[in-house]
Amino acid sequence: MREAIPIAHKKMENERFFGKFEQTLKEKYGAMAPDMLEFFDDFTMFFTEEKIPIRTFAKEHINKLMAEYLHYDGLTEAECSMAYQMLLDFVDFSSKNNIDTAFFKHFLETEKETIYDYWLYDADSELDFQMFYDNFDAFYDLMRSEIKTMKPDFDNAIHFIEHIHRLLTTIRSVAIQTKKDDPTISDDALQKLLGERMREESMDLSIKECSEEAILSLPKDLAKRFVEIGCKVLELNHHTRGSSNYLNTLDNLLRFLETLSQDIQKVKNKRKSAG
Repeated sequence: MREAIPIAHKKMENERFFGKFEQTLKEKYGAMAPDMLEFFDDFTMFFTEEKIPIRTFAKEHINKLMAEYLHYDGLTEAECSMAYQMLLDFVDFSSKNNIDTAFFKHFLETEKETIYDYWLYDADSELDFQMFYDNFDAFYDLMRSEIKTMKPDFDNAIHFIEHIHRLLTTIRSVAIQTKKDDPTISDDALQKLLGERMREESMDLSIKECSEEAILSLPKDLAKRFVEIGCKVLELNHHTRGSSNYLNTLDNLLRFLETLSQDIQKVKNKRKSAG
C-alpha cells in the first residue's frame, strides 16, 4: 500500500502534464491539431503503458519509443513534418515546465534525416512492387483485355524516365563532388546532405506517368522493364548513400534508364512511321 501513493502521484503528474500539452497543441495548430493529436496519442501511450513518469524520461527510453510506439512507415512528407514537430513541441513544453529533455532534443536534431527515412519507408509498398514485377507476365496477360484499346503512352513514359534520370544524375554529381571537396566527410553527414538534396530535386517529380494504366499501355516487354525501374531503385536504397556500392548501383541504374528510354523512343518512331 505504501508504494501505491507515489505511483498514483506520478500517474496524475503525467496526466496533468499531457493534458496541458494537448491543450497547447490545440491552441497552436487549430484546424491542424486533430491530425497532429493522432501522433500525440501514440507518444503518450508510451509513457502510460511503460509506466514511465515524465520526469524520468531518459536517453535509454528512445529506442523503445521509436521502435514500438512511433514505428510508422509509409507516411507522407506532411505527416512526417507533423509528427516530428509534435516531438519538438514536447521538448519545448517540457523545458518550460522545468523538465530536462535536452537529450531528446539532441536526438531529434541529429537524427532528423534518419527519422524521416524511417517513417517514409513503406515496407508493404516495396513488397507489393516486387511482387508486381515477379508476377508481371501473368498480371499483364490478365489485364490485357481491359487495356488493349488503350493507346500506348510513350511520351509520358519517356518523360518520367528522363525526369528520374536527371534526379539521379544530380545526386550522383553531388555525392562525387562533395567527397572530392571534403574527403574526410562522415557517412552520416554525406547521407544527410544527399537526402536533403534528393528531397529538393524530387519535389517537382510527377508520379502520374507511373500509374498502372500508363505502364500497362506499353508493349509487354517495355512495360515489364518500366516496372523494373522500381525494383532497381529499391536495390539502390539498400546501400548507404554516397558509398561505392551505392554509386556503382546508381551507374547501372542510369544506364538501364538510358537504354529503356531509347528503346521506347524507337518503338514510338516505328509505330509513327507505320502510321
